[in-house]
Amino acid sequence: MPRYFFNAREGAEVTRDETGVELTDLSAARKVAVRALTERAEDILPDDGSHKDMVIEVTNEAGEPLFEASLKFRLTLD
Repeated sequence: MPRYFFNAREGAEVTRDETGVELTDLSAARKVAVRALTERAEDILPDDGSHKDMVIEVTNEAGEPLFEASLKFRLTLD
């Protein structure tokens, strides 16, 4: 089974996935990336009228990028 790595980026901060996860295929990796973004959204949602951007870059065992999933949060206060 292939191993996928999920590197997270928020602004200039990058967190590398050193362990990875064995998954059946790329479709399963996409689901994991989207779930990671939505779970993280609850923790980083801005509450001060600013915005936050988060990217999950998925790579294979050779470190080659396969795809990116991103989420942008913007809170506009009136």
